[in-house]
Amino acid sequence: PAVHGEARMVFSSNVFLFLFLPIFLGLYYLCPNRGRNLLILIGSYTFYAWWRVDFLLLFAAVTLWNYLFGLRIQAHAGTQAARRWVAVGVIGNLATLGYFKYANFGVANINALLEAAGMQPFVLTQVILPIGISFYIFQSISYLIDVYRKDTEPTRNLINFAAFIALAHGATITTGIANDQQWVAASNWHPATRADTLIDPKTPQRLAAPAPEARSSYSCTPMCVSLALAVQRCSSS
Repeated sequence: PAVHGEARMVFSSNVFLFLFLPIFLGLYYLCPNRGRNLLILIGSYTFYAWWRVDFLLLFAAVTLWNYLFGLRIQAHAGTQAARRWVAVGVIGNLATLGYFKYANFGVANINALLEAAGMQPFVLTQVILPIGISFYIFQSISYLIDVYRKDTEPTRNLINFAAFIALAHGATITTGIANDQQWVAASNWHPATRADTLIDPKTPQRLAAPAPEARSSYSCTPMCVSLALAVQRCSSS
């Protein structure tokens, strides 16, 4: 179910401009650095849930899945068990993405073959594609692979990890950044390596900023954390 029916809170809507935006920015400015990860997470999840609460549960479940698998991969680093953990983690992510993106397509093709053979087709309720699922699934896969390759240490703080997934995902689809190289060059910040210190009280400017040439979009992004990026840019200017 969605709040206010199936209405989505986009950046041009009155509820965003005159309710959500001022509340979030006000809280962000008032919140101490150590609490901003939690605030980003709450704001992001609220923004996502405005469209569909049930898909927020999916987003949270994927986040928890990858958080736990990151810890297990690190616990068995350098062993065959670590390879098995990363394989299961990646397969789980891809299976989730494959179901939501291709279930309708697959069933339609199978039913076409069954009907051509004179058999009864499958009955499947139309599967709705969650907003931004490709972004946070592939971001999570990247994190697991980075942990497996020992390019980064897994974070043990679930709040920081969830905010990291929300931030990297939301900023990517909000600003329309073309690729990770452009992101890294613009922000000097690699998402996976900053998962445990998304906002460091000693160096709050570590919060990533989008590329200056990135084009803003009014597509239905599930994240409000681009607001935090704007705040950081304004504060440092």
